[in-house]
Order: sequence, then structure tokens, then C-alpha cells
Amino acid sequence: MRVALFAAGGEIATHALRTLVRDHEVVAVIRPAPPTGLSALARTFARRLLRGPRPPDEVTRLATELGLAEWRLPAREDATLAARLAATADVAVIATYPRVLPATIIGAPRLGSVNLHGSLLPRHRGPNPWFWIYHANDREAGVTAHLCEPRVDRGAVLAQAAWPLARGLPVETLHRAVAERGAALLPELLAALERDDATPRPQDESLATKAPRLSPGARMLDHTWPAERTWHFLAGLVSQYREPLRCGGGPVVYRRVPAFETGGTLGAPGTVDAEAGAARWRLWCVDGFVRLEGDA
Repeated sequence: MRVALFAAGGEIATHALRTLVRDHEVVAVIRPAPPTGLSALARTFARRLLRGPRPPDEVTRLATELGLAEWRLPAREDATLAARLAATADVAVIATYPRVLPATIIGAPRLGSVNLHGSLLPRHRGPNPWFWIYHANDREAGVTAHLCEPRVDRGAVLAQAAWPLARGLPVETLHRAVAERGAALLPELLAALERDDATPRPQDESLATKAPRLSPGARMLDHTWPAERTWHFLAGLVSQYREPLRCGGGPVVYRRVPAFETGGTLGAPGTVDAEAGAARWRLWCVDGFVRLEGDA
């Protein structure tokens, strides 16, 4: 089968690409085109002046290694790309693409387009499912392959994989599992589409939740949570997100969230006090505290 892969970058895209090339002809890897306009050009010039040219990312390196064409899609609708897809691709696979694609592009391949999304849809529709999986205290994680629509993560479900989410699991480990298990869905799914015996299942709108991006510096911790839930949230996301906490009038610059404790004399929920030793704090919860550590 002839497959076009839409990808922004990261492990989900690279795992999908390595899986697709084993059994199919990948006609192109389609990436978002860089922003245009004077302000975008000025930012690019300043970055190159300070840091030098940006090296190719992992997806581009892999596509080059495999000898695959790379096409660039501008932010606006592109009739030329739709025509190229209709002429060259049987199906499109979308893996972490940052834009909602128009219906003309989604429907251009003979069998349509399939998206891999890092949650159990209809939960956590949007660009940031991993953050909201931790924030919602989900006990299960997963990945969904669904038919594409020109609306965010709304199409009928074709396949899903689910597994228990370990407490405090680093989000990088979860992301890797999504990449591996999402790619593993593709062989049978594409075979079913080719045989015309796939069974799309409409999403239950009553169960839908959103997964928007976060504003810089946003406060997302709920201080009514117990210590174990607070620890799970902070420990899982510490490499990518840190709650803006303060102690003694200054910011708490924590790097690790090693443990929590319950019981004993409690501080006011949401407050932070310093422990003995350098860069160690306690974040108080309704039933105990979470220990935070920085760089000594």
C-alpha cells in the first residue's frame, strides 16, 4: 500500500515511520512548513546568528536515511498537496501533526486518513493529552487510531491499546509506550482498511474531555488533592512541567519529586516550607506532604 505520513516530530512519528516502511511504500513524509512573514524571518535570522543553523530533527534524519521524499505543508489549505496525495497515496497516517488538516487533504488519499492520538479517545482530545492524563488522575493510559475529520480528534475509532498507568511514571516513559504501541496498531489496521473490513466506532461525545496547551507559568495543581495524587502528578511531569510554587518569598526551583508522606502534624494545604539541607522542601497537602528537591 502507498502511504503518506504527516508528522511534526518525536518518537510517535519515528516509530510509525519505521513500522510503515517494513510493509508499505511510504511516498512522502509531510512536515509543517516554517512560519512565513517578516517577524518569523527575523526570529529565524536571529536564532541562526546566535546558534548557527538548526540541525535536522529526528524525523528528517530518518526520512533521509530511508531515502524518502519530504514535503512541506504551509499553514493554509494547499490544493496542490491534495492533488499530489490523490495521485500517489492510498492512505495517510498522521502522527503528532500540529495543525488540523482540511477536508480536502484528509480525503485526498483513496482510503482517507488515520490519526494516532496519545490517549483513549474521546478522553483528552487536543494537543496535550499526556499532561491531562496526569492532571485527571487517570489510572489507565492508551493510544487511539481513528479516522480523521477536520475537527480535533473527533473521527470514529478504528483501534485502541490501553494499559495501567503506574503511579509517578515519568511522562517520557509514557510517551515512549504510546509511540511503540501506536505503531504496533498500524499493520493490522492498514490491512483491514485495504480489505475494506475495518469497523469504525463512533466516539461517545458524553465522555469527551479536552487537552489544551498550557499557558506559560499556569497554576494547575489543586491543593485539595491528597499527597499521593499530588506526588503522582508532580513526579510524572517534573521533566516537562513545574508548578509555580513559592517558599519564603522566593520561587521553589525543584528538579525531583522523590516521595510523599501522610499523617502527623499538617501544614496549610498549598504552602511550602524548607526542610533541613540545601534545596529541599515540603509541599503541604490535605493529608500530608510531598517532598521536593532541587540542585544542591
